[in-house]
This record gives sequence, structure tokens and C-alpha cells, in this order.
Amino acid sequence: MKNIALIISCEHAVNTVPKDYQPYFETCRSLLYTHRGIDLGALTVAEHIQSVFECHLVQAQVTRMLIDCNRSLTHPRCFSEISTLFSDAQKTELIEQFYLPFREAVEHCIEQYIDQGQQVLHLSVHSFTPIWMDTIRDADIGLLYDPSREQEKKLAKQWRLQLKQDSSTFRIRLN
Repeated sequence: MKNIALIISCEHAVNTVPKDYQPYFETCRSLLYTHRGIDLGALTVAEHIQSVFECHLVQAQVTRMLIDCNRSLTHPRCFSEISTLFSDAQKTELIEQFYLPFREAVEHCIEQYIDQGQQVLHLSVHSFTPIWMDTIRDADIGLLYDPSREQEKKLAKQWRLQLKQDSSTFRIRLN
């Protein structure tokens, strides 16, 4: 059995807006302090996991309201309603300065561990708002996985079982 290497990523870690882009947020600055601008608490959880397991953590450096590192570049919401109006040059700058370095850092970690003969577990840490589009969510923890990948499905179910054993008060959903 291969050793397992854990990599943590936090795509919506911060609500940072670089100085050059701050004027675009003057009328909607308050959004940066909501779930639209940052996954509240996600970085704290990611840093805790990193310290417990002594593993790599890669975090985004800007708010997802500029560019969403959790989306593909072709995704219609990779750029927010604010940044989608930016010029092609501005979008290219965001991609080159923030999106690609984040994605490449995650990929580099994965490649390094695979080259060392290890199995890689990539855990992406997010938080979610308890109310979404006027609907109350009925979960405290969501474990997202690709159901077509048997190992992911099995791992998610094992984590859910372990989390329920450790604390029966959490509402844990598989997604």
C-alpha cells in the first residue's frame, strides 16, 4: 500500500482586493465581507488541518469576486459580476498573477508526491452559508466527491461515519 500525501487547498480563503482593483468595489465593498467575497472560517479550518497533519496548504490570494480559483477559466462564473466587465488585459492579469499560480502550486504538490510514489489526497476546504437563496440548509458539514470514483465515494462515506462517531451533533451530508 502506498503512503498517502495530503494536500489542502482553500480557494476562497480571503477577501483581499489588490490596490489597483479597489475602485471597482467602492459601491459594493460590503459584499467582500459576506459569503460572496470569502468562505468565512474556511482558512481557519484549513490551517488547523494543516497543523494537525503537517501537510501542504495552498490558499488563494484574492477574493473570488475578482477571479474564482475554484472554477475553470471557461466557467461562466469564473469572473464575478464585477470582474466580468474588466478589459481582456485586466482579466489576463488576474489569471497570470493569481489564478495560474494558485492552480500550478496545487498541481506541483500533487506531481511531486506522485513522483515520490505516494498516493495523493487533495482536500479542498470551503464553508457555506447556512441560508442560500432564501432556503435554510440542513447540514453543518458537506463532503463533496465524485460518485463515479469509487475510492472518493468510499472515503467520503468513511469520513462521514467517523465524524458522526466523534460528534453526533453535526449534520453531515454527502454530496
